[in-house]
Amino acid sequence: MSFQANRPAKATPHTLIQRGFAAAVIAASAALLMPACADNESSLFIRDCVPAEPQDAGCITPEPNDAELFLFDGRLDLAFQSAYSCALRVGNQLVQRGTTEQVRTETSRVSLYAADVRLTDVAGNSIGYADGSAVAFSVPLSGFVDPGSGSEAGYGYANVLMIDQAAGQAIGRAMATANLTTTDVLAGIIVYGRTLGGQELETPEWFFPIKVCIGCACVQTAEGCSSDDSSSDISVPCSTDSGIDCRLGIAIPGGSEPECGARRQSAIEYYADL
Repeated sequence: MSFQANRPAKATPHTLIQRGFAAAVIAASAALLMPACADNESSLFIRDCVPAEPQDAGCITPEPNDAELFLFDGRLDLAFQSAYSCALRVGNQLVQRGTTEQVRTETSRVSLYAADVRLTDVAGNSIGYADGSAVAFSVPLSGFVDPGSGSEAGYGYANVLMIDQAAGQAIGRAMATANLTTTDVLAGIIVYGRTLGGQELETPEWFFPIKVCIGCACVQTAEGCSSDDSSSDISVPCSTDSGIDCRLGIAIPGGSEPECGARRQSAIEYYADL
C-alpha cells in the first residue's frame, strides 16, 4: 500500500539585499528560524498506542483524555490476521489563539491527514516485502486534535496501519521458512497534520515494538474447542493484542482449525506456501 500525501511545498521568499548587509541578514534570519524549528518539532507528538475495548456497540476507543490503558508494545498473531493497526494518541502543544473578545477564530486546531511508516528488526535492519523492497509506506488517515490549555496538551487519535497485509505475509513466510513462531519488529511512525491556520506540522518519529507470532494469542479454553462449546458470554477481542478464545473459531488464511496447536500448524503451512 502506498499513499502520497498532498503536502504543499514550502514557499521560498526572494529578497533583494545589499551586499554589505548580506551576512548580517542571514545571521539574523538563522537566529529567528532556529527557535521556530524547535517549536514545530515539539508542537505535535505521539504519546502512546491506546487499545480499543470490546463493547456491545463494537470496538470502542475511549476518549483520548479519559483513556487510562495504553500499550508498551503490540502483538500480531499471524494465525488470526496478517495486518496490525492501533489508535495513536497524538498531542498538540500549540497555544490557543482564538478569542471571543476580538472575534478571532481558533487556528491552532490540527487536522491529521497522513502517516509515514517503516519497519525494521530490533537491530535496525529493514524488513522486506516479498519482492525484496523495504517495508516503508505512507497511509492516509483522519484525525483531529484541539490545542491544549495552559501547560497541558490537547489530545486526539490517529488510527495508523503499522503492518500492512503484504508485510505481514512476508514476515510470516520468513518465519515459516526459518522455523520460527515468534519474532520482534519495530515500527517507526511519523504523523502529519495541518492547523486550521494552514501551518504544516509533523511529529518526531515515534517507535513502537511489535511481537509477531504464529498462534501465541490462541487460548485453549476447552478440549476440542468445538464451536458447539462456545457461549454468548465469549467476547470477540478487538485485536490479537488480547488472547483469543479458541472456541470462537475465527478463520485464518488457508482454513480454520479450532484447537490452538492445529491452528498454529495450519497457519505455518499457509505462510510457507506463499
